[in-house]
Amino acid sequence: NQGPNETIARSVNSGVAWAAAAVVPNTNEDLFDVVVVNATTAVAVGAGGEVLRSTDAGANWTNPFDAGANDLFAVASSGSSVVTVGQNGDIAYSDDGGATWVSPVSPTANDLQDVRYLTGSIVLAVGDGGTILGSTDHGLTWTAQTSTTTQNLTGLAYNGLNNTLAVGANGTILLSLNQISV
Repeated sequence: NQGPNETIARSVNSGVAWAAAAVVPNTNEDLFDVVVVNATTAVAVGAGGEVLRSTDAGANWTNPFDAGANDLFAVASSGSSVVTVGQNGDIAYSDDGGATWVSPVSPTANDLQDVRYLTGSIVLAVGDGGTILGSTDHGLTWTAQTSTTTQNLTGLAYNGLNNTLAVGANGTILLSLNQISV
């Protein structure tokens, strides 16, 4: 899911064959993550605040939002809600599948490395310095969560039963058995 200079490949047969997307904006930024919002809509994010959106199953892409100069490392969706996170605590949120975006206030200046929806409205983001952020309104507002590490956190997983894992530098693995606090 990462390509140099905005290489986007798509498959229409479950990954058996791949072809380049027909139209991709030519900004020459690296892409770091992509999420499928629904059967036809996808959002990709990358270097230099790049946000790309497709509404035809990845064949053609547009740039609906200028997120600024900071890299965006991860993107997640739940229903029509989409959140992306990145450098210097940058967060962008869309409630219409990535067509329009706002930049919520972030409670951190640390780089945020990953973001996941735990339920339809609850979102977690993790990042450098052990940063854990939570949102209970789909990603529109964020609060810092208690972290037991100062290691950089780079990944999140959720099993649907309130068990959340965060992983990171130097073998760090954190387990939460309850929902976020606000």
